[in-house]
Amino acid sequence: MKFLIERNQLYQRGGDLELREIVDTQYVGAMTPPGGGNNPVDPRVITLFSVFNITFPSKEAIEKIYTSILEKHLIEFHEDIRNIVPKITSATLSLYF
Repeated sequence: MKFLIERNQLYQRGGDLELREIVDTQYVGAMTPPGGGNNPVDPRVITLFSVFNITFPSKEAIEKIYTSILEKHLIEFHEDIRNIVPKITSATLSLYF
């Protein structure tokens, strides 16, 4: 994989191992921390990427995000429905967690 990303080339498997050039390709990866069935990734491969760490938002932040989305979606509904949006969000997140 490192050879492919660094040089945009790889060897065709099977037979005579012909060298192939890969053009117009972008590579994107996502991973979770090692453990629980996840293997560590070689640091030499990670150096080929820009690494971003995104932490999971707090329960309060998630509740605010989903409440705002649901409020905007239900803006044309009857007022009784719009008033229970926080309860719907809270119940949904309780089921999720």
